[in-house]
Amino acid sequence: MKPYRIEGGAGHIGAGEIIGLTDRQYAGREHMLDDVEKRGKLFVGKSNAVLQFKSGEEIMLDYAPPKAMGGLIVPLGEPAPERDAPAVAVKAEKRARGPVAKKPTPGLQLSTEHLTDGDGKPVAAGDDPAT
Repeated sequence: MKPYRIEGGAGHIGAGEIIGLTDRQYAGREHMLDDVEKRGKLFVGKSNAVLQFKSGEEIMLDYAPPKAMGGLIVPLGEPAPERDAPAVAVKAEKRARGPVAKKPTPGLQLSTEHLTDGDGKPVAAGDDPAT
């Protein structure tokens, strides 16, 4: 088994994979592993559901993670690969620029010169056609 670290977000390990977990990791996931055996300080078992790990957690795998997970599951001892501008940095930059000024929306403007009462007679400004 080889050690890996989760980097830059949540990492997922699919059902049916053999994985090694520490005591602490295993305590919260024991119902999600089958055929568990204790190997030194690790609990090794086959996942029966998708397991999720947060950034910074270390796990042991008996296979190389799929390339689609490249950058999320990194071999321990190797630096995480550089990514294009992370979403967090982009959001921080937008916040630093401040709110976007809203353009005034033209409102509905009524002209009283074309208003008529129920009989078709023009209504002058200030007249109440209801009376």
